[in-house]
Amino acid sequence: MATVVSYGAAEVVTGSCHLFSIENGPSILIDCGMFQGREEDRNYGPFDFDPKEVDYLLVNHAHLDHVARIPKLVKEGYTGPIYATAATKDLAEVILLDSAKIMKEDFLTQYKKAQRQGKEDNVTTVLYDENDVINALEQDWHAPEYDIAFELEEGIEVIYHNAGHILGSAFIEINYMENNVRQTIVFSGDIGNNNNMVLPDLEKCTHANYLYVESTYGDRDHQSAELSTTEFKRIIIETLHNWGNVIIPSFAVERTQELLCILKGMHDRKELPECHIFLDSPMATRATEVYRNYSDLLSENCQNIKKRDGSVFDFDELI
Repeated sequence: MATVVSYGAAEVVTGSCHLFSIENGPSILIDCGMFQGREEDRNYGPFDFDPKEVDYLLVNHAHLDHVARIPKLVKEGYTGPIYATAATKDLAEVILLDSAKIMKEDFLTQYKKAQRQGKEDNVTTVLYDENDVINALEQDWHAPEYDIAFELEEGIEVIYHNAGHILGSAFIEINYMENNVRQTIVFSGDIGNNNNMVLPDLEKCTHANYLYVESTYGDRDHQSAELSTTEFKRIIIETLHNWGNVIIPSFAVERTQELLCILKGMHDRKELPECHIFLDSPMATRATEVYRNYSDLLSENCQNIKKRDGSVFDFDELI
């Protein structure tokens, strides 16, 4: 009998990490993400499984809570292959290197404070450093294509489907044999909201015997993307007309690219008052470059913009 044990993202939002074990077969880890917020201390404890005993690692997408303990996993003995779309690996490189940088800076700040009190030994060391990230990225990575089945080993087939969440994201279908009967389990990861702004809509899951689905916002309705966009544009226009400046805190991955698409659309339709727009985030700049490199994975609208202008995100006001 196959089993799934969740070592994160169950009864908590972050730390996605699910171990799928097939009787008389391999152990397959789905994601190895970082705990965040109140659960952050859990990152520093040992894994509740032996990394050396895991045969395969399949990655849904590149957000911290899905990939950020991969360097720790490798550091502690995982030597098997890692499966992620090519775009996911490239975004993971940006995110993991930034994570290592922030952890180092936080450690040095805390260490200096502790030194003044003679409590240096109480400061927790970094989870991993830049060298650990590079080592993890140099492991045996494989890049599945969407909707093309591949064999992990005899009798076990995997298909990555576009999840529409961030660039390269996928929900993962695993087909395997149990008591001579073909079974299908699907791990959704995080799924998109079908606004079709930057990415195509979420693919449909047409079949599964077992569905392991994320439900972070399963108990609420969000305001539609159209209403949010209208409100955003109104604030931009009113503020600039009143000689103000707009500061927009934004996630570096996906949200920044959505904002750039909205602002570029305002520019194209002559809705954007005269202004300069600064993307003041090295990480967001690097992430946007990854989006440019994989423009074939973007929405039809974004691809049409690229054909017309030569660029999805660039326009005159963007510095």
